[in-house]
Amino acid sequence: MLIFKKHTLKLGVMTAALLGIGFVACNDDDNNVPQFRSKEYSLKGVRGADSNIVVGTVKLSENYDSTVNLVVTLNKSVNNTQQVIRLIKGSITAPATDTIKVDSVAGTGNAVTKTLLQNVREIKVGNDTISFRYDSAVNYTAFIKVSVKQDSVTAVGNVFKAAQ
Repeated sequence: MLIFKKHTLKLGVMTAALLGIGFVACNDDDNNVPQFRSKEYSLKGVRGADSNIVVGTVKLSENYDSTVNLVVTLNKSVNNTQQVIRLIKGSITAPATDTIKVDSVAGTGNAVTKTLLQNVREIKVGNDTISFRYDSAVNYTAFIKVSVKQDSVTAVGNVFKAAQ
C-alpha cells in the first residue's frame, strides 16, 4: 500500500507539470494573428428631447484583406416602412451635395441592421473614385441620415472624421 501511495504522488506531480507546460504552450497571445480595427459612431434622434438620445449606431470595421464594412443598426424602426439610409459627404452642420451611398432596410417595429458597405476598397464621390480603406475612412468627413420618407428624418450622426 505504501508503494502505491508513492507512485500515485509521483504520477500526480508529473501530470501537474505536463498540464502546466501544456497551458503555457497554448497561450492565446499569438503575435501572428492580425488585429482588425473597428470604430463605432452614434446616431441620434432629431426631434426635441430625442436629439440627445442615441437611437442607433454605425460601425466601421476592417477586414483581413484591408477592405472595410459599414454597418448601420437602428435601435427601433417604423413597422412596415422602408428606413432610407444615406451616407453623405460633409457633416451634419456643413453637408455637401454628394451622396455616397443610399440604401434602405424594411422596418419591423424593432431593431434592424443594414450593411451599407461591405468589402469596399474605394468609393465614388461625385465624379471621383477615392481609396476607402480603414485609415482613409476614419479621416473622411461624412454623416449618416436615416429617414422614413424624403422629408421625415428620424436619425442623424456624424461619422469618421466629422465625428471628432
